[in-house]
Amino acid sequence: MTSSRRQFIGGVLGGLIGGAAAILGWAKLNGGNNPDAAATLGAAPTSLLPVTTTTVSSSSTSSPVAPTSTVDSSTTSSTAPPSTTTSTSTTPPPTTSTTTTTAPPATTTVPPTTTAGALAAFSTVAGEMPALCKAAWGANPNLGEFKPHTIERFTVHHTAAFLKSPGQAPARARQHQKYHLGKGWPDLAYHFLVDALGNVYEGRPIDAVGDTGTSYDPTGHFLIAAEGSFSEQGLPAAQLAAMAELLAWAAVTYDVDPSEMRGHKDWAPETSCPGNAVYAHIANGTLESMMRDAVARGVKQVRVVCSDAAKQYVKDLEATA
Repeated sequence: MTSSRRQFIGGVLGGLIGGAAAILGWAKLNGGNNPDAAATLGAAPTSLLPVTTTTVSSSSTSSPVAPTSTVDSSTTSSTAPPSTTTSTSTTPPPTTSTTTTTAPPATTTVPPTTTAGALAAFSTVAGEMPALCKAAWGANPNLGEFKPHTIERFTVHHTAAFLKSPGQAPARARQHQKYHLGKGWPDLAYHFLVDALGNVYEGRPIDAVGDTGTSYDPTGHFLIAAEGSFSEQGLPAAQLAAMAELLAWAAVTYDVDPSEMRGHKDWAPETSCPGNAVYAHIANGTLESMMRDAVARGVKQVRVVCSDAAKQYVKDLEATA
């Protein structure tokens, strides 16, 4: 074999050997020693998934946007803007009840409805203040025993009975006594009643303790009651003046200062007695001032009257009801 032929055959063999080595090297480089190579190459890695896939997933689990409609916002109170509750809480409350409770009824004047002749028989005695005796206004006699006491203070009540006219007062007084007797009390609860015309009605003896259906002890209290319902009606000027004269007389007679005068509800806070129209004159000092004025000029002496003229006066008064 010639040398040139040997060189040709050697070149061919060298090329074949080099090609085989190249093939083996490629196989080794592309997974020949990695059993997971096919799986790795055949499936796209998770990190290379499209971004839109994760975006859709995350948006489906996020909290919904709070509705902008005021109608729907009530159903999602946790996300509703605070301005909704603020506007509700700042709505001003009605003022009707405040106005009616803080403004006491004005003092009114009730014109006399009886003839001057009947009243003159016993009410124009100088320096005296007549009081219609129990027999004159048709009361029942005392039916029980009284507990004695000494007057130390004054307490003002109202009867809480609305009267359409002053002529109803005597009948109302009889009803009050009947009701009080029915409660087991020995007489009318008060020592005196005063009606819209300024008439004074005798009640239980002054030296006997009064009665009450409320929480205070009336021992030592001089009790007067304004006939009427003064949470709903005004206080007549004649009634207020007679109350002041009667209380002033008691202040002098029992040597008790006018400053010891109170309203029923001052002793028993559960009641509204003696009503706004009466209590206003107690709270602002008007009634006490009127008592002091009466004491300064000389009090009128209370005189219980049981004459025929007094009885006739009551009949005439009731005829106007």
